[in-house]
Amino acid sequence: MSIARPAPKPSTLAGPVALRDGVVCLRDRAAFGPLADEPSDRLVRLALALPEVRSVAINRATGTATIRHKPAAGFHARLASAIRGEGVVLPLPPGPALAPEGETDYIARRLGDAATTWDLVHVAEGRVRLRHERLTRDLEFAEELTRRLRELPGVTRVGANAITGSVLIEYRPRLVTLTGLANAAERCLRPEPAAPQLLKPPKPVRLGPANATLGIAMLGELALPALLPVSAMLLIGTNIKIFRAAAAQIRAGQFGLPVLYAVIVGTTLASGQFFASALMSWSLRYWERRLRGDLAEHRHQLLHREQAGFARRFDPTTDREVLIEASLLQVGDRLNVGPAEIIPADGRVDAGEAIVDERSVRGLEGVTRKRAGDRVLDGSTVLTGTLTVEVSRLGDRTHDSGVRRAMLAATTPDRGSTAPTRDAEAFATRAVVPTLATAGFGLLAGDLGVAGAILRPDYATGPGMAVPLETLRDVALCARRGIIVRQPDALARLAEVDLILVDDHPMLARPELEVARITTKMPEDILLPLAAAALRHLDDERAHALMAACRARTLSVFKLNPTHFDRGVTITYGDHQIRVDDQDPAGGPMGPIAVEVDGTLVGLLEFRRSARPEAAEAIRRMQALAPVPMAFLSSRPQDEAVALAAALGIPIAHGDTTPEAAATLIRDAKARGRRIAFVGDCRRSTLAADAAHVAIALLDDRDEDLDAGRAGIFIQGGRPGPLADLWKIAGAHRDRVREAHRLILVPNLFCIAGAFFFGFTSLASVLVSNLGTYGLYRRATDSLRDLDEPATRRALGQFALAPAGDRVPGLS
Repeated sequence: MSIARPAPKPSTLAGPVALRDGVVCLRDRAAFGPLADEPSDRLVRLALALPEVRSVAINRATGTATIRHKPAAGFHARLASAIRGEGVVLPLPPGPALAPEGETDYIARRLGDAATTWDLVHVAEGRVRLRHERLTRDLEFAEELTRRLRELPGVTRVGANAITGSVLIEYRPRLVTLTGLANAAERCLRPEPAAPQLLKPPKPVRLGPANATLGIAMLGELALPALLPVSAMLLIGTNIKIFRAAAAQIRAGQFGLPVLYAVIVGTTLASGQFFASALMSWSLRYWERRLRGDLAEHRHQLLHREQAGFARRFDPTTDREVLIEASLLQVGDRLNVGPAEIIPADGRVDAGEAIVDERSVRGLEGVTRKRAGDRVLDGSTVLTGTLTVEVSRLGDRTHDSGVRRAMLAATTPDRGSTAPTRDAEAFATRAVVPTLATAGFGLLAGDLGVAGAILRPDYATGPGMAVPLETLRDVALCARRGIIVRQPDALARLAEVDLILVDDHPMLARPELEVARITTKMPEDILLPLAAAALRHLDDERAHALMAACRARTLSVFKLNPTHFDRGVTITYGDHQIRVDDQDPAGGPMGPIAVEVDGTLVGLLEFRRSARPEAAEAIRRMQALAPVPMAFLSSRPQDEAVALAAALGIPIAHGDTTPEAAATLIRDAKARGRRIAFVGDCRRSTLAADAAHVAIALLDDRDEDLDAGRAGIFIQGGRPGPLADLWKIAGAHRDRVREAHRLILVPNLFCIAGAFFFGFTSLASVLVSNLGTYGLYRRATDSLRDLDEPATRRALGQFALAPAGDRVPGLS
């Protein structure tokens, strides 16, 4: 619907006006001529805002505007006032310029409450056919129009016909209005606005110079010796920076990769093995190119989210739904979001109840039930139910945008000066002195060819390829468990810690939920697994309590998929329908749940808070995975801190500890060579987070701003359980990086042995070393492919049903 806005800049028409029945013709080349796009567009919108106006036609060649209208008393006076901008007008919703670029004649019509250049052919309940000349001459536009209109909420079918130049749209009037369809069809006439690019295309690595150098060197050694001096000059010219860096290192008493590369260049000039040198340089450029391309591709897959293109917003003046582009939303807007729709912004539920899939955004274990007052996030999908949402954050300020920015930073490795990454450069630097010493021995024991074959192996490129891809894989694993890594080396540093300091946090002190009482008409050993099987699809504390009760009784939980989420969760097993729902919806996360079988109430489960903190199990698993000393810091009195630490399973506690005292404690331990992981509220204890070797922030559901604080890792979701998963992933990451370092040594040591015993040349060493790099590259890319699995965002209809014919004991 239209909304009241201040009148636009008045239009002044100096030409003649012709009036006849139902037609007003205005002639003014200054207003409607070829150079007057903006004034003519403004007049179209002002005129069509009058309910009597049917269409406005512009002929730019003659500078005329023809307004067709329904006869009405006083119309001409109101039209004149609108054109002059007098009084208050009701401009139509903003849209594209109504004059398609390059056309001199066009006609705009009123369709519902929208201004459009489409012609209305037919309209009925839930069905409309529109016509536009562009459809007859642009087949690609017909395909694009069909795709974009199908994305609209409430549109059930779209069929474009290029022969008749029309498009048939079938829709649900309850979800989308004729005005919304007209606005959407009009926007399709212009290019789809480009979405903000979080990932920039990688800077291209040009292989042209390397190809030319390789070709000249090959021709010089095999056919045209006269080209060898050219190869020598190219070798020197392309390594000037290496010579300068090597000289600086030697003056500083250091021996890094620049020194090694400078020695390799000198050996090449002395031995004349330019082809091997050119092949080595080409391979370095090639692998750098592959790394950039693969990182860009896999990061795009990791960070890509399906976004809502349109939103159903409530008009503030009429409280009716208006279909608008999601990019036009503003803070405070109220939206209606229904089944299979993506929530387009962060907000709060104003009314309604629905099952929402937030797994791809928050890394939760299941879907969540949202009610009035709950928080919802951009990028989540409503599976069933309908929500009215008040927008609180948009665009780059949403939680999902913060998650993607953090993951982008974590998967962007620091480049080394002479290697693909800084970590690879540091690893390869440790091999420089042994390589130079071995090459010197080879020169004495053999000749310059032996020394050159020993110098050629590449220790930097293999780890430089493998480690960033392994990091990308592990960052993705963390995200699936609600762990957001923000720094590229955070996982590596976490695996190095030798002391864990856990800061007091409300999440740690929260008591664990447990099953308090079971009232049932059937055996408990059947009721518990059935209830757990239904609730395991929800991210609900009671689901965890039911799973724990089943484990305590050594009961296996039935792996059944839900068939409905209306009125609780319904699962199918054989011929039975089992529904688990809140007995008291106002009871919140501790409320009792009822279990029905085929519509008959068979059991009631009640819950309570136990004396054991919920975080105790996560800390136990942490200590089992990483047997590192752990201490608890708290501002509570010493006796309370000791009691809470004992309940958590932490042997050491420091009470009456301020954030400043915690920072001092960490700095003192750091001075003694300790590497400390700080776990807690990193915004309240910024000094402690800065001083720690790695900081892990615990975030609750009400406070998940990932751009604030100094932490390298965030635990979101309001639960400490992912802490143990984080330690497991960090340990596996460390092991895989170490294995990559060991694996690259195998072909390189083989090259050294081959130089001494099998007559390896520099060319053979380059080939064998590249085979080792390829092996590491394949290993890393295979692990990324193994990570791929079906998308976590699923529609309700995609849940598989349990196999028919099975029976639950005790239900027949």
